[in-house]
Amino acid sequence: MQKLRYLYFQQTQISALNHKLRTMKWIVKIIICCTILNAPSIYGQKDSLSTNISKIFFKKLVDKGGTWTSQNENFDANNKDDFSHFVMEFKTDEFGALNGTISGINSEKHKVFFWKVLEFANPHTGEIIFVQHGNWGYTLASSSFKEKDIRKSEFELNFYNGAKEKHRDVHTFLDDNTMYTESETFDTKSKKWIKQPAQKWVRK
Repeated sequence: MQKLRYLYFQQTQISALNHKLRTMKWIVKIIICCTILNAPSIYGQKDSLSTNISKIFFKKLVDKGGTWTSQNENFDANNKDDFSHFVMEFKTDEFGALNGTISGINSEKHKVFFWKVLEFANPHTGEIIFVQHGNWGYTLASSSFKEKDIRKSEFELNFYNGAKEKHRDVHTFLDDNTMYTESETFDTKSKKWIKQPAQKWVRK
């Protein structure tokens, strides 16, 4: 009976999670529709600097298949739950929006999904909208492309358990096939930004 209760609880949790993911998909669709409807005229409108740079940045990401890998320098082969490396896969849709997934490869060489990302420019304001959602939570924020080959974002991750965590990310192209990611998280106790391990990404 105890086992049945546990299985029922697990199934309830999975159903709730699936519902949240379906909800996030609808939220993403609504965001895109509202962005397009709020733009008075896309044709003939001058793109902002950030929009122009973002298009170049997105194109670099998706070139040659759009797959990037990063080694986990602290990988523990004896830990079946650890990840040997991480994978980002990107493509752009017919509207020029960037779609991607972030995953990990575990010790058994299985790909484990982490996040889906969507990034696109508001054609009216030039703001770059950034959406990330997955099994643990979601965020809705904006990103900045003020310098060539550099993407910056600051956002708050909202976890499904109610927790929140502030992040800062900087992605920099070192060349056409190498990208460097620097990240920070905000510590609510010390009120300071804490640097996270940097990641070097190589085009696969």
